[in-house]
This record gives sequence, structure tokens and C-alpha cells, in this order.
Amino acid sequence: MLLVVIRPRGWRLTGFRLVTADKHYTTTYGDKSLEHGSTYNRVRIQVELERSDPTAFWKLTTPLYLAVLIATSTFLVSSHREELATAERLEGLHSRLGVLGGGLFVVVLNMQQADTVITSAVGLTLIDRLHLTTLVFLLLAVAGTVLSWRWTTRGGSIVRAERVSHRGAWAGLAAYALACGGLVLLAAWR
Repeated sequence: MLLVVIRPRGWRLTGFRLVTADKHYTTTYGDKSLEHGSTYNRVRIQVELERSDPTAFWKLTTPLYLAVLIATSTFLVSSHREELATAERLEGLHSRLGVLGGGLFVVVLNMQQADTVITSAVGLTLIDRLHLTTLVFLLLAVAGTVLSWRWTTRGGSIVRAERVSHRGAWAGLAAYALACGGLVLLAAWR
């Protein structure tokens, strides 16, 4: 009898079981009495692992949270003072778009880094879902910025646009926090 002990660094074994299942093969393996392939039993080993240290999670998600906080702060900076000309106000919106574009770039690069650290052949991981949630948040922020820009360049009230931007920023941040918190809690319950 061969006993193999595997202890992956940074992981803790939380479950182990053997599962039997039938597997259908398209071949008959030379058995002429079979017409449509053959079916044999097989045993699969299912191992459940849990990270023993959450440091990797925080290393992979901190850039996401920072990108969201920086993006939100760009909506909270006031630019409706009377002494600012329209060109300067538009420059502020263009700067906001630059910051949001930088945030998108950070999230995409971080997503690629996460794929090298945490690989999954089946479905989306928690880290994938958090990245996608952050991308949606930033894309909505870009859309809000473009809509605000279009509205103010067509004669809309700059004061009202800023008020809507401030409220939207706080509401978006709250929705993002709830979505990410929900995803983490859902993953913890599984």
C-alpha cells in the first residue's frame, strides 16, 4: 500500500471523500458484444481546501478597493465655483475620465495577476467576481461622467450636475460595498 501525504503550503485540508460514478466511453475497447461504447465505474477523490492565511486575498483585492475609492473621490471634488470657466470645468471632467481609465487599467492588470495566483478551470472564483464587480462600477462611473459632460455642454446646470454626481458617488460606493460584501459572505457560506 502506497501512502502519499500532500501538504500544499498556505492551505488547510477541510474535507476529503471518495465518490463513485459511472463513466461512458465511446469505444468498446474491442468487445464486439457492445454496440454503442462501454460504461465502467470510476472513483474520484474530492479534496476540500481552505487557505490558512488570508494575506493572498487582501493582496489581490486591495488594488480594487483603492481604485474604487479614488474613482469615487473624483466625483466628490467640487468644480462649480463661479470663477471657473467652462473650459476649466470640462478639463476637470476629462481629468476624471483619465483617473477612471487608470482605474480600469489597474483592475485589468490585477485580474491577470490574480489568474496566475489563483487558477480555476470551473466557473468564476470569488476574486473573479470581485474584479468583475469593480469593472462594472468603474464603467458606470465612466458612463456617468460622459452623461454629465454632455448635459453641461448642452446648457445644463453645473450645480445640479455636481449634486447628482455627489449623490451618485455615495450611492455607487454603498452599492459596491454591499455587492462585494455579499459576494464574500456568499463564498464563505459555500
